[in-house]
Amino acid sequence: MWELSKVLDTIPIGITRLTFKQVQADLHADCSKYGLANFCPYQGECDTCKLTEPTYIDAGLDTKTEEIRLGKITYNGKNSSIRVGGSAKTLTAMFLDSNSNEYVSRLVDWHISLVDDDNVLCSVDITNGSELGDIVCNSSDGKEIFKINVARSGDSLKIKCLPLYSMVGKTIVVSASGTEELMMEVIS
Repeated sequence: MWELSKVLDTIPIGITRLTFKQVQADLHADCSKYGLANFCPYQGECDTCKLTEPTYIDAGLDTKTEEIRLGKITYNGKNSSIRVGGSAKTLTAMFLDSNSNEYVSRLVDWHISLVDDDNVLCSVDITNGSELGDIVCNSSDGKEIFKINVARSGDSLKIKCLPLYSMVGKTIVVSASGTEELMMEVIS
């Protein structure tokens, strides 16, 4: 609320300079209609001046949203690329506790997709009950478009690209429940 703090008559005569200061609202003496402190003649009991819950207008400012702390997928090797016909990439889902310490919690469900320019060509879900081994996806015309070998090793998942060179240049996207996605470029 605003309260009148100083009144000065200035020269030329007829001009008055008013100074206001901001004060905390008083529910019994302030006028919410004009935003003035100690203005209500009825001590805050009239309908015009009664303070109500303020309404908020979206000023287009971003409001802070609670950050969801996702885990990450760690992998062996110097980068996340995977070679067709190369060795297996070992992936482990790492999570964060309340003190931001990393830990491996449990066997997780994995989701693997083959992506080419934002188009998902093939998707596979690997749960604790899934059969592991060679996974092959075919296009609508029966041609192989995705061919990997999957194995579990404790809390980790091992992925190996089998020799299918049409996968080169595409991206394998891997995620586990509660983790960020890992993008693995397929190279030859």
